Amino acid sequence: MKNLLVMTLAMTAFGAFAELKIGTVDMMKLVRNHPSYETNKQFLMNTEKDGQKRIDRMKAELDAIQEEGKRLADDYRNPMLAQAAKTKLENDLTEVQRRFVEQQQKLRGEAMKLQQDLSENEARLLKTQADDLKKRIAVFAEK
Repeated sequence: MKNLLVMTLAMTAFGAFAELKIGTVDMMKLVRNHPSYETNKQFLMNTEKDGQKRIDRMKAELDAIQEEGKRLADDYRNPMLAQAAKTKLENDLTEVQRRFVEQQQKLRGEAMKLQQDLSENEARLLKTQADDLKKRIAVFAEK
């Protein structure tokens, strides 16, 4: 009797599972073939290029400050320099060093901001794309 009950339950469960249809979806393939994939990719690349241009300009400014510091340091090493001129050069070197450190900090901050913006944009675009795909899959599954 116990075996008959187990067998009946198994047959009922098997019948219910026979109606259940399961499929798999390759989300990466769907994401890459989504209509907005190329547009999103281009947007991210343009954002990165624009950010890289800003970083390159900041690096050029940093290099210019460094060159100015080298020039002042060379002038400071001149043994024929009067004490007043040396004092002025020391002050100028201190100012150049302060500007150099400040520019380095700005550069690091800009690079970090660019990475963060790129990551946030990529995540936002991917989420939008995934939500659209999930809706489409749900409609397909209903049919």
